[in-house]
Amino acid sequence: MTKNILVTAIGSMSADSVVESLAKSGCKVFATNIYPQEWVQPSDLIEKFFLVPKPNSDDFTDKI
Repeated sequence: MTKNILVTAIGSMSADSVVESLAKSGCKVFATNIYPQEWVQPSDLIEKFFLVPKPNSDDFTDKI
């Protein structure tokens, strides 16, 4: 069974390694970040990108 995995802070330094490892293990990877996707290193291993507010924002939990 394929697992769907949400990786937050996709713009962080270690995110590429995490995404690559998960994808190689057969997971579908979904990603979030507080900055637009254009500012994040592109990865063809991500199923879908979601722009979210900063974690200290009142609506962060609702958006996740």
